[in-house]
Amino acid sequence: MDGRSDRSIFRPNTGSWYIQLSSNGATRGAAFGSSGDKITPGDFDGDGMTDTAVFRPFNGTWYIMQSSNNAFIAQAFGTSTDIPVQADYDGDGKTDMAVFRPSAGTFYIMLSTTGGLRVQQWGLSTDRPVTGDFDGDTKADVAVFRPSNGNWYILSSLTGNLIGQAWGASGDTVVPGDYDGDNRTDIAVFRPATGYWYILLSSTGALKADQFGANGDQPQPADFDGDGKTDLAVFRPSDGNWYALSSSTGAFSAVQFGATGDVGVPAGYIP
Repeated sequence: MDGRSDRSIFRPNTGSWYIQLSSNGATRGAAFGSSGDKITPGDFDGDGMTDTAVFRPFNGTWYIMQSSNNAFIAQAFGTSTDIPVQADYDGDGKTDMAVFRPSAGTFYIMLSTTGGLRVQQWGLSTDRPVTGDFDGDTKADVAVFRPSNGNWYILSSLTGNLIGQAWGASGDTVVPGDYDGDNRTDIAVFRPATGYWYILLSSTGALKADQFGANGDQPQPADFDGDGKTDLAVFRPSDGNWYALSSSTGAFSAVQFGATGDVGVPAGYIP
């Protein structure tokens, strides 16, 4: 755990994960998953390191390999049309299994503290679920982005109030992250058509707009330089390169890691 996110990819045709460790540049591989799985990395065991995990839609089961003891966990939680939204909703330092069910506009969360089920109706069938701690209370908030009107709807876990914000357009990709290092998730989108990132900084309310990436890139915001701020980054499947812009120095980096058809793993591979 060096405080920097590791580059990692999932290769669907082989069900393999490949991780490039930021501490020494070494590559680690593991066969875990299949082509129809949705990758769901998170710190499910609370040891400070991200666990390899997938959600398998056809049987609604989560498969997790814990980094603390290499224990394998299989847990049925969800249905074939659910969208996994794993995050730490109860603030205990462990990622909770969770899904958003578009047909009902409802979040279903299995709390790691108690094993209890939290059910929260929030959103419409066409909304995109979003994860992040937007109010800074160390708990993930239930949230959605509505492409039809470009609005974000966030249920604050701190106050129970609605936070509504117009930010984005129908073709945008949501890229929430802590870009200003204030321990609150910033509302942000990546616009594939132009390669622009539009970020609403929670510390000042200011707009940050940067052109970084191209149509076809997979946005991969994470803290690659270890300064406590999310960096702009993309994975380009067409050439297998990762491109990142350091928030601490402004330096540009390009690292070849991956191949056509690979999927970049969200948020790197460490907290």
